[in-house]
Amino acid sequence: MTVQLAARPQQEKNGRKPSAALRLDLGAGLNRHEGYLSADIAGKPDIRCDARERLPFRDGAFVEVLMQHFLEHLERKYLIGIMNEVHRVLSEKGMVRVEVPVFPHWKAIADPTHLSFFVPETFDYFCGEPEVAHCAELYNIKPWKMKRRAREDYGQILVVEMEKVT
Repeated sequence: MTVQLAARPQQEKNGRKPSAALRLDLGAGLNRHEGYLSADIAGKPDIRCDARERLPFRDGAFVEVLMQHFLEHLERKYLIGIMNEVHRVLSEKGMVRVEVPVFPHWKAIADPTHLSFFVPETFDYFCGEPEVAHCAELYNIKPWKMKRRAREDYGQILVVEMEKVT
């Protein structure tokens, strides 16, 4: 099933206020964030879908995608595909925010449901950093621009915000 979400116009007819832009919480689990459409394979999301496959949204449907404590629960082999799908469903200059436990903090390792581990440099591969720029073409990684990378919650959480590059 594909969900056809039309981009909301910046200015409604009849001079009404602009509509809210569409935002996606991918891998939402049981969480609900106001203003976000939730999507997950588990729990009770607004849209049930498997992020390891093609997302059921049209190209450019969202201005923002949130992936909070989601990617670490998937095998590493799906990371590039998921990031490329997020790139596809984001509008021009759309933003993705990723939060994952950072290795080697014990919270990244202790949880038996964590299948992937992340360091701050993991996302350099998506942003064309010089040391790894050759990987983008080799592995068909869609381009991003790093806007923010920080460690939060006493250094145990990696927060990355990236802008879609077209």
